[in-house]
Amino acid sequence: MQRIVLAHSGGLATSIAVPWLADKYGAEIIAVTMDLGQGKEFLQEVRDCALAAGALRAHVVDVRDELARDYLVRALKAGLVGDDRSPVAAALARPLVASTLVAIARIEQARVVAHGDRNDGGRASQARPGDPERVALRGIAAPLEMMIRDLDPTLTVLTPAADWGMDASEQVEYAR
Repeated sequence: MQRIVLAHSGGLATSIAVPWLADKYGAEIIAVTMDLGQGKEFLQEVRDCALAAGALRAHVVDVRDELARDYLVRALKAGLVGDDRSPVAAALARPLVASTLVAIARIEQARVVAHGDRNDGGRASQARPGDPERVALRGIAAPLEMMIRDLDPTLTVLTPAADWGMDASEQVEYAR
């Protein structure tokens, strides 16, 4: 049976991605959550959520030291901040998220990786399949997808939140 490694945040999109991917692809889902400092209780809830949603396994990978050492300290020293003057930690974590997903995919012998990004800053999810704007937006790969493919071009990268065509209320209904 095919395995899909899913970057799992515990949010609605990645939580319903577990059964959606399993149903659509007939695959076993391996959830991966990166510990970026969210706290043990939260991470346990996210792990439990992934398993309750049907994941075969749910890995929580502690990447805090690597994130701080290799990404955050360098960016802060360079004065990198977002538009609101706050550090851009989430964006800085993307390369680490990509490399962790690729590593877990290799361990799990998975040929497919999935994530909850919509590849467009959220705009494509507002358009329906076949909409020319959505197609144009999807033509530009998200940075996470590009990083995963750069690290392992043999992996297939899925973006269920961009593909399923559900709005927020439909996602809530699907989750039920």
